[in-house]
Amino acid sequence: MKRILFLILLLLIPTATAISQCNSPIETVDVPCMIVTAWQYPNACSSYSVRIFNSNTTLLSERTLGSYGSSGRCNITFNYSTADSYLLNFSSGDSSSIIVKDENNIYYLYVVAIIVFIILLYLGYSLETPVFTVIAGMVSIVLAVNLFVNGFPNLTNAFLKNGIVSILAGIGMYLVIAPSLHYFENLK
Repeated sequence: MKRILFLILLLLIPTATAISQCNSPIETVDVPCMIVTAWQYPNACSSYSVRIFNSNTTLLSERTLGSYGSSGRCNITFNYSTADSYLLNFSSGDSSSIIVKDENNIYYLYVVAIIVFIILLYLGYSLETPVFTVIAGMVSIVLAVNLFVNGFPNLTNAFLKNGIVSILAGIGMYLVIAPSLHYFENLK
């Protein structure tokens, strides 16, 4: 039994210490990562180098490529975690770029905005105070505008994004206009 546990532990160690490959854009928490060339060079990898520049065209480093196992492909470890766009110029004449972006904490902002929206809507209808309902509508409109301008993280379907934006904007407009019209009708 101890031998089996020891073998399982030995098999788990390489997966825990392996560096993942860079897939641009990457987040700062995913650095360091490994850049592996998609092509095989005719000479040894150690005869090639890569120059790494930031978006201000400042040379950050020049490194020699290493061999990526027996595949004939080459690799380097990318370890720049500052949010920026990095250009990689290989001595073979090839080039590539990696975009490092900040951690995406916008999910929390959306969750907080939805909770505030629900609380304000509940207060507006339970207390029969239209001010809370109007403010909830404004929160919904602001959320819709933010989704339209910035997009929802990892949502690439434009139809779905525009549908969500339209629904949120419509609910927000209704919640702003309906209580306001009712208020102005009661003023007469």
